[in-house]
Amino acid sequence: KTLDLRFRIRKPLPLDAPIVIVSIDDASFEYLNRRWPWPRTYFAQAIDYLSEFGARVIGLDVMLGDRDYDEKNDLILADSITSAGNVVLPMKFGTRQTGAFTVDYVDVPMPLYRDEMAASGYINLLLDPDGYSRRVLLTDSSMGPARYPFFLELLSAYHDEEIIIGESGELQVGPTRVPYMEGNRLII
Repeated sequence: KTLDLRFRIRKPLPLDAPIVIVSIDDASFEYLNRRWPWPRTYFAQAIDYLSEFGARVIGLDVMLGDRDYDEKNDLILADSITSAGNVVLPMKFGTRQTGAFTVDYVDVPMPLYRDEMAASGYINLLLDPDGYSRRVLLTDSSMGPARYPFFLELLSAYHDEEIIIGESGELQVGPTRVPYMEGNRLII
């Protein structure tokens, strides 16, 4: 909580990167007078607009593991993802209790989207005892090949470089130095 307080006292720092965050919030639901889930055509239209305005990377933080109620909407969204060529989608993994069994799971975008997306990164969070998330795993290979968090996949796609985590724990995207690990801390 003291870290949160220090950030509030410091105030936000000015951004020097052309980043736009399009948020789905209560005002969005009121304006559109729709409940969740929205038709996939809404996301397709957002991707089309962002592409038209020159977005280098589009991170669509919406789980797309199940079909839309109208199969045509899935095809329209897949077409927008293909046309953009720079869409990063989320995934998540972990374990869940199913009756008497504990089952490992991976929620990934359905194949229609996986074939067209630029990348996919996990959105799993590490929660501190107070319920806030202030840390993230830089890589996880507990369920097969190494996976990277959503934000790193976005960064990698933005720079058009492969993610490299060196022996020292320093995190790099291609030749550009970015946040790195020192012990068990992410240094920004």
